[in-house]
Amino acid sequence: MLGTKNKAEFAWAMYDWANSAFSTTIQAALLPIFFKDVAAANLEPFVSTSYWGYTQSVAMIIAVVLAPVLGAIADHAALRKRLMVFFVTTGAFFTASLFTVDKGEFLLCSVLYVAANVAFASANVFYDSFLPAVTSRDRMDWLSSLGYAYGYVGGGLLFLINIVMVLKPGLFFLKSPVDGMKLSFVTVGLWWFGFTVPFMRHVKEEKVGYKIKISTSIKEGFRRIFETFKEIRKHREAFLMLIAYWFYIDAVGTIIKMAVVYGKDVGVPNEHLMGALLLTQFVAFPFAILYGRIAWKLGTKKALYLSILVYLFIMIWGYFLKSAWEFWALALLVATSQGGVQALSRSLFGRMVPHGKRAEFFGFFSVFSKFATVAGPAIYGFAAQLTRNSRSGIIFLIIFLLIGLALLSRVRTEEASKT
Repeated sequence: MLGTKNKAEFAWAMYDWANSAFSTTIQAALLPIFFKDVAAANLEPFVSTSYWGYTQSVAMIIAVVLAPVLGAIADHAALRKRLMVFFVTTGAFFTASLFTVDKGEFLLCSVLYVAANVAFASANVFYDSFLPAVTSRDRMDWLSSLGYAYGYVGGGLLFLINIVMVLKPGLFFLKSPVDGMKLSFVTVGLWWFGFTVPFMRHVKEEKVGYKIKISTSIKEGFRRIFETFKEIRKHREAFLMLIAYWFYIDAVGTIIKMAVVYGKDVGVPNEHLMGALLLTQFVAFPFAILYGRIAWKLGTKKALYLSILVYLFIMIWGYFLKSAWEFWALALLVATSQGGVQALSRSLFGRMVPHGKRAEFFGFFSVFSKFATVAGPAIYGFAAQLTRNSRSGIIFLIIFLLIGLALLSRVRTEEASKT
């Protein structure tokens, strides 16, 4: 139980190990390649890139609508853990179902991905909300960073196996790289569900002193959506943090989700795309831990500034990307700060959450979380389709990042910590 104090902390961190297989193999790496080369093989490259961007945005729009509803329902009826397990099971099933997609079936691929991604994002609403419940306030930065570090190793290990499946399909008695990709989707579903078992066993749901019908809870959940929004607005720093987060994480998340299709459009071979992303997974592990230490030394907000500035440099360089070695270099830079920007944002917001409203507030937070990019992929896809050039969308991402950075500078963390 490296870095954790008890089974609950370890089980919480292990869920990052479990679900990172989805974010790596499905969201970031193999499925985008599969979509371009197989599912959308009959489309022009810039069109398939646009469709992938639209698919990402549709998935997250649905998640945006569901997240605050689920958060309010879960807090009211103490259903957080059961709902999380339901969405994990559902997401793992639809992920494995990607195995059925064949050449030209880009619509089926998009539908299955949207279903899996909505379940993934919904499960994260509940997962994030357990952070203040499984650890003490002074350990939140550390445990949040540790969770991402676990995720990089877990997701990276399975991704390594998946790469071998694609590049050396014969070792797994498969006929082609496409068969390797399809089998990889099944392994992600099994990995995600299997490594969620420690969370199921050791993380306890907070008990309520009354029983309530689910139908009543749903009605109450919808009512509390509006109440929660009003409540968050009363907490100026938390509300401003959410707005800032939406801008900069939208840019960061779009870079992560669109990197592979962008790399393919500028001519980077598949083996370099997969290799660079694998490097990202393992290099990101020590840097996720390092950002936890930096936050302890300099403060969470200053450490967060550093991670955002690194991404600004990545986007500027990415606009001029022309070669495979540059893709490797940018992947390395992403690895240094991906865990930092995500983990520190989560823990900084966690310090602003009033007691008793964790799932509600984290429901809203999850709307803007690492997998909650809505505008970014759609704008990126539209710009690529309009100009017939994938580079155009990066300009909008840079603007988003700068706006988020400016708003974050106005968040008074000292003021928020008093609430």
